[in-house]
Amino acid sequence: MWRLLRYEGGKTLVEDASRTSRHLGLLFIGISQELGDLLRDDRARNLATNSAIKIILGNDPSNFDAIRDACGLTPQEMSAIAHLTRKNREYSDAFFDPSQDVSWCGQTCST
Repeated sequence: MWRLLRYEGGKTLVEDASRTSRHLGLLFIGISQELGDLLRDDRARNLATNSAIKIILGNDPSNFDAIRDACGLTPQEMSAIAHLTRKNREYSDAFFDPSQDVSWCGQTCST
């Protein structure tokens, strides 16, 4: 994802796809290890804002305000994100937000 966001055309692609894919019955998946990559650009931020499902791994606390604002998360959800941990090459805790009604915190494992 970060490579696309380095170029004006890539930013336009991400913005257009994130805004229109759901209305066309399509699935657009954007993945970035660093959510800050998306949240630094207004157009790319639409991917996080318009996503029906969000899976958030541990992030740098300097990104927390932007994550909260872009994803519309509550203080309780942000607290869960702040406590996510990981062990390189073994696992990473994840915050899963499929909708405004249901949230889940768990762990992803590498195999």
